[in-house]
Amino acid sequence: EVVKSLHEIRPMLTTDKQPEIQRHISSFRERMNDLQRVLLEQSTLSVDVSCASSNDAENQPPAHANVVTSWKISNSLSEKPQFDSKVLTSSNHQRQHEQERNSSKDPLILKKERDAFRDLYNNLMLGGDSSGIKGQTNAYSLSSAITQLNYSIFGQLQRLEPVESSAVEHWESQIGICLAPLRNIVERRPQRVVMPDGVERDFFQDCQRSDISENLPKLHAADKETLSVLRESECLRGHVSYIRHGDRAANASMDADTLLDSLDNRNWWNEIPKVLNATLPAALRLKLEKWAKITAKTQKDCSDISRSMIAEMQIPADFVEKLPEHARQLFGKYEDLLQQLAENREFTVKSYLQKRNLWDSSSAAELTNILEKSLIIWTQRTEKEKKKKFDFAFKKKDKLQKMHCLRAKAQAAIGALRKQFPFMAHSQLDEAKIRANTDIGKAAVESFARALESRAAVIHSLTQAVLKAASN
Repeated sequence: EVVKSLHEIRPMLTTDKQPEIQRHISSFRERMNDLQRVLLEQSTLSVDVSCASSNDAENQPPAHANVVTSWKISNSLSEKPQFDSKVLTSSNHQRQHEQERNSSKDPLILKKERDAFRDLYNNLMLGGDSSGIKGQTNAYSLSSAITQLNYSIFGQLQRLEPVESSAVEHWESQIGICLAPLRNIVERRPQRVVMPDGVERDFFQDCQRSDISENLPKLHAADKETLSVLRESECLRGHVSYIRHGDRAANASMDADTLLDSLDNRNWWNEIPKVLNATLPAALRLKLEKWAKITAKTQKDCSDISRSMIAEMQIPADFVEKLPEHARQLFGKYEDLLQQLAENREFTVKSYLQKRNLWDSSSAAELTNILEKSLIIWTQRTEKEKKKKFDFAFKKKDKLQKMHCLRAKAQAAIGALRKQFPFMAHSQLDEAKIRANTDIGKAAVESFARALESRAAVIHSLTQAVLKAASN
């Protein structure tokens, strides 16, 4: 069926019959969906397809296949393809292996796995839009799939305890499917090869793209570290328990200072860890401190990878078009900041926010949004000033110097805020870049790093809470 569709579409590629081409493409898509459904429902069937490139040449079918379908594709566009099917029986060993593999799983579980894979595949191919048009980019769909997968399994962690093995297996299988396209993102690199005669020559070979080959192994290692921490937390059973804020009986058994401190520093929906014995054993305390260091380092490394991927993404044009003409319109309550950037040579964003009692992560994120948008506006104005022809030389030079000074101070302020608050939420510019990005490699690496960063942050906070409860 696939070859028939391709055979019908091929003669029209050089003509202007767009409606007919679109009709054949729709038919081809429907046949591909039918083929996918058949292959998923009949998972025990092994199909080996051999194709001959001419009328005279035909490959012999291998003996290990259950069903072998071979066909001839004619070189003439006017002739229709001819099909010839041969059914071969497989060995008893293979048949027993297939039966054992499929009988080990419940049919309902197999059906759920097939349905989940089908939904994921359709969502990635159609961009989250059933109509197939005006949907999300494939890169953003893949990014959302990884983020939602991580949240569905690790998003509700409230206790430092192991995750169910079935959930971990589901995560490993699904993240493998999501990251599978990265194996095909390659670039050509020159490599020196020694020939049989001893002469060294340079050849271009396909290698995985550098940003993927450098960052993906680090992220896989971080994934294993966080999972190992959760797996090893089994040793806390019998030493640490958790209570809710609404549990009066449990709260009454706690010290007043401990209860007030936990209520002040933790959100009301989080559970409070409580050490059952007077103190934790020394070995457990050392393990907790080790886990805290591992998760803190993992969180920082993943955050750096995510930031580097976002920095390489292009700024979307629609984001730039929505910006006002003048940056002054963006500052609002920070209007005096623009004057400080322009006039104060010893300006630091930390002192500016501390004087106004705004030195916190939310104010830093708000100011970062303003400065990033202002940077784009000032960059555009600088380019316009450079292109002006009818302007006095000294006047043009003075304008460019002021713009360069503003941009340099704004970039320094953004860098200082990100350094002081490394786990600050994504800015509006970052979110726009992620949504408009079309590079699947960058999208997958960034979302994988962001998912591991959030998981490491949750485990780190849970570890710190247990250590704090043990110290009280």
